[in-house]
Amino acid sequence: MALTVSLVNRTVFGDKKISVADVTFDSSYATGGEELDLKLLGLNSVLFLQSQPKDGYQVEWDGTNKKLLVRATGSANKAAFTQLDSATDIATLVIRIMAYGS
Repeated sequence: MALTVSLVNRTVFGDKKISVADVTFDSSYATGGEELDLKLLGLNSVLFLQSQPKDGYQVEWDGTNKKLLVRATGSANKAAFTQLDSATDIATLVIRIMAYGS
């Protein structure tokens, strides 16, 4: 399936761009991550991507494959995050990201 990206803000920092966006996932998460179309952020490449944990989920950037990986907290150890299983429904999950690149 696909991510929905809603651009919140864009700015320039030196010769790089910073984009802030809300990313909404869908009803069938793909193990290995969801592909992020950088053009939706106004970027061609990402040097750094950051997000805040939300509702027990954390997003991690896989720059090699241009994917967002979603991890959930484990019930036994709240500090440990594990990747979601394939086809997990996270359609109500909206994560704000900040991407730095060109």
